[in-house]
Amino acid sequence: MRDLLGSAAPGQTLAARRALVGVRLSLALAMLVLAARNLGGNAHVTADLARWGWPAWTRVLVGLVQLGGALLLLASASAPYGAALLAVVLVAALSAHLLLDPPTTAIVPAACLLAALVVMVAYRPPALR
Repeated sequence: MRDLLGSAAPGQTLAARRALVGVRLSLALAMLVLAARNLGGNAHVTADLARWGWPAWTRVLVGLVQLGGALLLLASASAPYGAALLAVVLVAALSAHLLLDPPTTAIVPAACLLAALVVMVAYRPPALR
């Protein structure tokens, strides 16, 4: 249970730690679902990438990064590294949706990016606090 909650930052309450675990695990679940869509060759993902002019192998690369990031989020010690990895992919996704699609399609990548940034800051190593 300790690894799930992680070490507390100074002044952090148990409720705040539990909320952060919820954010971390929700982001991990979302990334696992999106990784499955990418790696499974979802028709919408393939069509989006083709419309944006991105190569087909991008789908597999993004899916593997999403899967790796989600797995790193499961342990509190590796969570900031998984969140940083996902943030790179999410910035690219957010940019593509904002520049090449209707702005409303950017809601999910924006929310996931916000969650990744929260996890990166909340679980950063003590030396960086």
